[in-house]
Amino acid sequence: MRSIPIVVIIIFFSAACTSEIDIDVPRGEPEIVVNSLITNDKPCELYLTRTISINQNDYPIIDNANVFLVNDIDGFIYDTLKYFKNSIYKGTKILNLNTTYRLLVRIDNKEVSAKTYIPSPVPILSAELINPSGFDEYGDPILEYRISFEDPLFQENFYELFFINYSYNTFGSLISESSSIRSNEFLVYIDPIIESEGLEDYENNSLIFSDKLFNGELTQLSFKYYNSGRDGKVGSLIDSSEVEIRKTYALLRSVSKEYFNYRKSWTIHRYTQQNKPAALEKEPLVTDFSRFLFVGDPVTMKSEVINGLGLFAGYSQNAREIEKK
Repeated sequence: MRSIPIVVIIIFFSAACTSEIDIDVPRGEPEIVVNSLITNDKPCELYLTRTISINQNDYPIIDNANVFLVNDIDGFIYDTLKYFKNSIYKGTKILNLNTTYRLLVRIDNKEVSAKTYIPSPVPILSAELINPSGFDEYGDPILEYRISFEDPLFQENFYELFFINYSYNTFGSLISESSSIRSNEFLVYIDPIIESEGLEDYENNSLIFSDKLFNGELTQLSFKYYNSGRDGKVGSLIDSSEVEIRKTYALLRSVSKEYFNYRKSWTIHRYTQQNKPAALEKEPLVTDFSRFLFVGDPVTMKSEVINGLGLFAGYSQNAREIEKK
């Protein structure tokens, strides 16, 4: 006679014995939330809202804030952001590389601030795709990507790397973008520099790393993937006019420390919130209980906004077509 797993018994009795408990959750004062990624050659754009309670669905629109972008070196206002629509504020002045900007938001006698900088882009010197570089136990090909770049000396640098393929289909007058992004869930081998960040298991669409192991050096990174990708719109990463159809690119972002810290915490937070099995609601007695191990673990989201929450961070980027071998 086969024994019933103890965990199944626990779930069965937990489901059978339930009761509703009313909890008086204290309501805190709503906080201002800013969301802005800035880059060179573009004006600043800001999404501004407030925190909401767990039983609310819609974020409140804020259309009466005074928003300024200040040059952090001399303290002068560089640009004034005007309300556009749907809690979005837009500036008019182009932003510069290697300049630290401070965001000031004033509303209801409260001031929220944050500062960041836009680092210079680091050119990709070479980008190669070896297909195949080997085969798995089922005879399926394994792809290997190699990129090289020279890390700037005498400064702390942070990076984010994407591998993307851009294409689109036309149906009469309708154009449908179809882009593919290499996802970490298909990684076979990851470079030790990336592995040192401890994020390779979180199914992210990018590789996030710093120069703590190669400061100021000419660096080559290597990655191996199963021949699978995840759909994703390249337009969210780069102007599609800068890439050609049916070609593969490496996209390297040089990011600020605020970007790096937030992106790492967001990657882990997103994984713990979205890793619940889809069959849970339909079939509680699922067989793969290991997928529950990290679901719901609390993760502190990194925020360097003063008197508020959210993200204000800078980046620059460059793309290089990958040479196929």
